[in-house]
Amino acid sequence: MTCFNFTGRAQYFVSRNQISIWPFGTRQHFFVVDKSNRAKDLFARINRNLSLIAQFKVCPIKGAPTQRRKLVCVEEVNKPHFEQF
Repeated sequence: MTCFNFTGRAQYFVSRNQISIWPFGTRQHFFVVDKSNRAKDLFARINRNLSLIAQFKVCPIKGAPTQRRKLVCVEEVNKPHFEQF
């Protein structure tokens, strides 16, 4: 499977100790297991009260299970802004 782009929201889930990205307009959630250097800097600012809205380029992890939880690597983050909730 190839990499793809979408606009969505990245949030930190305390119960899972993991960051999830929700593409707007879908029910899908992607769980982040790896990040590029630029993405690492942005994702480090996310906490349980602050989410990241941006255009993401993600690549599926090869060999990862294809059930509900899709594991991805974040390659690029464009037009980022943070939102408090």
